[in-house]
Amino acid sequence: MLVRLAGVDYGYDLQRWHDHLKSIPRSESRGYTWSRKIVLPKVMEKALASEEWRVVAGELIGGT
Repeated sequence: MLVRLAGVDYGYDLQRWHDHLKSIPRSESRGYTWSRKIVLPKVMEKALASEEWRVVAGELIGGT
């Protein structure tokens, strides 16, 4: 659904998704609608630091 709404597909790359969504003007409903932060949100940082996230994302994209 996110891919369809955003018109791009960054797979499981949270940093690229974050960068893309914060670049969309706030007036457009397909970007962030809350105050955008320059840095990656802590919830995304936590996911990227998680071994579980890396394993599951790797499996979903066909890696190991």
